Amino acid sequence: MNSLGSLFFNELKEYEQAAHWFKKAAERGFTRAVNNLGICYEFGYGVDRDWDLAIKLYQEGTEKGFIQSIYNLGYLYF
Repeated sequence: MNSLGSLFFNELKEYEQAAHWFKKAAERGFTRAVNNLGICYEFGYGVDRDWDLAIKLYQEGTEKGFIQSIYNLGYLYF
């Protein structure tokens, strides 16, 4: 599901579909999808921009040890 979201995000630029698939994958515990959904909320790709939710998602990824989430969280705080 995360791969499908990545296809919609990176190749097709259909951000609403990407966010939909990232959310489905994140609900099933895929850490990379949690981070990708955080990116969608941080920048408003396919969803309304919500920095608080982006922070929450990055923190979740950070707690699971996902390096990109740690970086994104630090960059967002910066």
